Amino acid sequence: MEARKLEKLLRQVQSEFGFQIRSWNLVKHIADSSLVARIIAKDGKSYMLKSLFIPAERQRFIVESERRLAQEGVKLARPISTLSKHPFILYNETPYVLYEWIKGKTGQLRDRSDLVALTQVMARLHRRSVRVVYPDDIMPYEHVRWEKEYRDRIDSLKSWAQSHQTPSSPQESMIQRYLPFFEHVAEVALEQLLASDYDNYMNGQVAAKCLIHGDFHQKNLIKHKGQWVLIDFEDVRYDFPSKDLLRLYSMYTRFHPFDTKTFNSMMETYFRHHPLPAGAKRLMLTDFLFPHIVERTLRKQVYASMKTEMLKHWLKQEKRKAMYVSLILSHKQWH
Repeated sequence: MEARKLEKLLRQVQSEFGFQIRSWNLVKHIADSSLVARIIAKDGKSYMLKSLFIPAERQRFIVESERRLAQEGVKLARPISTLSKHPFILYNETPYVLYEWIKGKTGQLRDRSDLVALTQVMARLHRRSVRVVYPDDIMPYEHVRWEKEYRDRIDSLKSWAQSHQTPSSPQESMIQRYLPFFEHVAEVALEQLLASDYDNYMNGQVAAKCLIHGDFHQKNLIKHKGQWVLIDFEDVRYDFPSKDLLRLYSMYTRFHPFDTKTFNSMMETYFRHHPLPAGAKRLMLTDFLFPHIVERTLRKQVYASMKTEMLKHWLKQEKRKAMYVSLILSHKQWH
């Protein structure tokens, strides 16, 4: 955003939120994607101004979710209403939200204890979100139905295999050796999904659906006054808890090998803080069985920038995880 337009936006912020700006700095700006600016008012208070360049309806759901989660005791960066009680301002028909600025250090995933600690925060978020009720004029957002997601991603894996029958790099050759395994477990996961009570959970007949953060990882948690505070709810939506747990675990396994003790600790910690029916636990494991991360790595061509040995190590860990989850599902543990 050019300086003249940004200054005009900041004048509107002062007018609609009722304070004078002492200073500001642009933290992040990706054209037509996101803008984040830190603002310091003349009274010394700090704020974050944020836009995702999304429709007002979607932004309204995000802000309302943040407000109602905060009311349920979830620690997060609270959105601030305008003087006229609106959840955001509109500048050039784009919504901009003002948040309190949260000072502190972001989380880390150095070891198993970090993973378990952040899993506890996640489980409490999910448990408390079940109590959230929206006004009639707020349209809830949901993740795409899993059957469609699974089928689309299976097609994506097959399409990659078809278009890379003649590998053009060592990385592609390595993937070709592992891909039949991941295609197989994807089909198995789809079969498990179709035999599950997924529709009952998502239709609210069984209490398991919740609000998920959508981008839950260590960098979106800030240690503030001894407590973890969540930020960046831009992907918040209704779905199943596994989506957040998968995201966090995938960040952990970037730098840590798969081991059963860590995986079990994570799952048991989650279920201890957010108890779920046996069928819901099984559905979570089904989602862990599906090779979401592998499919995304191929679709986004992330593997192209990975060293061959690193790629080989990562594929081995993903395979080990899938084999272990498959074993759990066959033994019907965590029931």
